Amino acid sequence: MNKYEDRINDTELPEFRRPNDENKVIPTPYILGDIEDLNELPALLGPKTYTKAKLTREEIVEKITSNPKKTNVAWGKEWNCSRERVRQLREQFGLNSVREFNLEIFNLALEAIAKGSGMINANTFKNIPNFSVIKFNTWLEEKPYLKQQVELVRKEAYDKIYNPTSKLCPFCDKTLPIDNFYVSKSGRDRRMNKCNDCNIRIVKHYYDKRYVPNPTVTEKVCTSLKDLGPLPASFFHKSTKATSGLQYNSIRYQETYAKWKSKYKKIMKIEDDNTRNNELSFLGNWKEKAKNEARELIRKDLEEYNMLNLE
Repeated sequence: MNKYEDRINDTELPEFRRPNDENKVIPTPYILGDIEDLNELPALLGPKTYTKAKLTREEIVEKITSNPKKTNVAWGKEWNCSRERVRQLREQFGLNSVREFNLEIFNLALEAIAKGSGMINANTFKNIPNFSVIKFNTWLEEKPYLKQQVELVRKEAYDKIYNPTSKLCPFCDKTLPIDNFYVSKSGRDRRMNKCNDCNIRIVKHYYDKRYVPNPTVTEKVCTSLKDLGPLPASFFHKSTKATSGLQYNSIRYQETYAKWKSKYKKIMKIEDDNTRNNELSFLGNWKEKAKNEARELIRKDLEEYNMLNLE
């Protein structure tokens, strides 16, 4: 007796493993022979699902088409399957891949370029979900005829900022021709931010506000000779633009400064280097000399001023 015969005669084997049970029919929930119409089989088995989340074809198509910008990775996490499985389902059901050209998203990309300065960088498409410069450039390589449209939008966006034909004045809230704005060294369009009329009105307002027809103080400190302390108002020229109604520096200091500066300019006009350097060395620190001379003159003027006031 061989080992197979031993197993056949083994009474400890389960009933379904015994040879005499070969022809025994095991009951099942549904037997094809019991179904009169085979068309009822799908209804009995239920709709076919394609993911662990028990999603049918119709449900998958509806979800992907309702949110075409959602990535395969995101769908995979939601459906408890891999990204590759989502890609296969897209291909199986004839749905566009996330990387495939999408006219709606392309138009959104053009709008984003138009709102900017014409430059395309990482921040250009930051408001478009799951879209990047890399994908945008891939579309342009696959469809070269789109490049002309992109360049046209870029040029319009650039000219709108750097070469505008009109501009909005934030002060009067009017859009005016660009010629109604003064030329400026700053700004991308090299124009002032306010129109000419508003600029004139604002300047006049501050000029009138600062206008001081008469001195408002009786004493003032000379800005360049602060060590002398407060000086009489008569020691200064009037200024309608200063709050005190007087200039910052005294009359004596302005006179001595102008005299010594004139000497310095005269020396600087000498063409011979040696002669000019010698004269400059002899002149010394002319600004400090101007202060010292003005200081002595003001002290004398103060003595005379005090004597007159005593009388």
